[in-house]
Amino acid sequence: MLLIRPTPASSSTATASARSEAPASWQWARSLDGQRIDAHGQATTNELDTLDTSGGCILVVPIDWLAWHRVQLPPGRAARQIAVIAGLIEDAVLDDPAMLHMALEPPALRGAGPSSASWVAVCRRDALLAALQPLLARGWPVRALVPELAPGPDWVVWAHGVEGEPHITLAGPAGVLTVALDDVAGQLPLEATPRHVWAEAATLNDAQRHLPTLNWALAPTALVWLHTAEQGWNLAQFDLRGRVGQAAWQRVTQWAHAWWHAPAWRPARWGTALLLATPVLALPALAWHHHRVERMLRAELDQRARQALPGVPVLLDPVRQVRQALEREHARTGTLPPHAVERLLHLWGGSDGLPAVRSLSVDGSQIRLQTEGPAEAQRLRDALAPHGWTVTPDADGSWAVAPERTEMAP
Repeated sequence: MLLIRPTPASSSTATASARSEAPASWQWARSLDGQRIDAHGQATTNELDTLDTSGGCILVVPIDWLAWHRVQLPPGRAARQIAVIAGLIEDAVLDDPAMLHMALEPPALRGAGPSSASWVAVCRRDALLAALQPLLARGWPVRALVPELAPGPDWVVWAHGVEGEPHITLAGPAGVLTVALDDVAGQLPLEATPRHVWAEAATLNDAQRHLPTLNWALAPTALVWLHTAEQGWNLAQFDLRGRVGQAAWQRVTQWAHAWWHAPAWRPARWGTALLLATPVLALPALAWHHHRVERMLRAELDQRARQALPGVPVLLDPVRQVRQALEREHARTGTLPPHAVERLLHLWGGSDGLPAVRSLSVDGSQIRLQTEGPAEAQRLRDALAPHGWTVTPDADGSWAVAPERTEMAP
């Protein structure tokens, strides 16, 4: 993200025509995460093309361009109409309201209630458009127009240079005030302890000499810009809203840049990385685990097959070879093969015209059945013989069913 601020002409030499001309020089700063300054410098208008705006840019409006007015907004939609706001501040401004640009403070900073007092930022429209035009003409994605320092819920004290002279700016619940450090009589009109006490390198010694009771911290100018931007200030309202930060691709770019760099999105970035890494790492690990379990089961199967078939030198298909050995053993001893009863009942239930089975018992190598009603021997043989069973009637009306061969059709 690039923050860029026009360098105003000297207030003593500035004219109305000069204010409507594009600035000749700029101050800029780059921040990747919106929390700290990674680089900063100065550039002329011709040198703007050398700046990187891939993360979008924010136009910082100088302090001395802005006036702040506290107004009581009416409830309803009328509070968002420029004509209503212009009427509220008409008596407090010297210029024609048509020559001014006005913007309301962010909703998050306003007081509670529909009729709470709100801050209105006012600046000359021609100066603002003259600073914005060189950026838009280059196709830069201007994300917002942010005041250099603005009213807020906490007090901020900033010592900085204005036209080479050390000044101090107070910004807080009561508004924004800039005075020369030499005019400060050792005490500031603060209602509470300031949250931030910053000073530029060139004014730090003067600030400590005039106000030694404050805990001054050295901070670049761009840190103040970031502080204001974090509060949600954006002066691109009303007719300027359609020119700044409204293109869909700009909003997507802003969101993507914030997601990638902003500390507030760090948990989401870690969560997304973990979500993407889980299948990449977990699936190979799971496949390796299943492959290892399969090797262990296969080794155990081979071991048990060798114990059951000590006379077989080579095991090509252990399961099939063990099954064949069992069938040969059942044929030799005359016992029923495994699952013979289940196979017979399945075959009996799937054949049409056979009576229901009343009782069943296993007798050595055969199965004895008694049916609910009389059954024809030929019908039983026609149903069971094709599947390898022999059927023999007994004198008591039961039937003896035995396998004809050891390999039966399922």
